[in-house]
Amino acid sequence: MRSIFLILIAAVLLVSCDGRSAEVEQELTYHDVQELGGIPVPDEAKQTALDPAAQSGYYEVSRPFETFYADYHDKLKQEGWKVSEVESHKVVAAEKNDTKLLVIVTRLKGSDEASNLVFRAYPKSLDQPKSSENEGS
Repeated sequence: MRSIFLILIAAVLLVSCDGRSAEVEQELTYHDVQELGGIPVPDEAKQTALDPAAQSGYYEVSRPFETFYADYHDKLKQEGWKVSEVESHKVVAAEKNDTKLLVIVTRLKGSDEASNLVFRAYPKSLDQPKSSENEGS
């Protein structure tokens, strides 16, 4: 009787673990946003704003920040975008062809299971070399 009970528990655990791994392994699919130089955006992303003239776009993605930002940076690199850190892993520069954007990935306020994905035109001031306070002394 006890062995039957243990077998049933093992079967339930295996089935529940199998369902979770299928969820985790679900890969994102992407489409290119031509108004932003063809940068890839997850198909599931909800666009909350887009201003092609200002090269800016705002999206919400139903993925946790802890995994999404790294996966997204990898996707950009796979698509031929040059990615370099600007301030932290949350803010990077993405450059391809004649397009250079700031890409900002943050946790969606009030949610551990969603992220913000923001694109902005790369400010020319960030391209300027930083001057030293000791120059000219």
